[in-house]
Amino acid sequence: MQRALDLVEAQLGAEVPLEVDYYWHVPVDEAFDMAREPETFTAGQVTADLATVLEDRWRDPGEAWHELFHLIGVLRALELAARS
Repeated sequence: MQRALDLVEAQLGAEVPLEVDYYWHVPVDEAFDMAREPETFTAGQVTADLATVLEDRWRDPGEAWHELFHLIGVLRALELAARS
């Protein structure tokens, strides 16, 4: 992950303006079930994801999934910026 972030910084700079906010999110349990097509999806929000990722507070280790959920939205927005 650090290599990818270093490459993004080299390409786009230390501060990346993200031109998107809302995105489609497929629930993780459906995203990895290749036996069937996902039936549901939700909307995520990059600004909310960033706020959560940048919070300076410790979470219960059992909530690691929550941090990852929000990090995914930020990473997808960075992917889109790097492709533009």
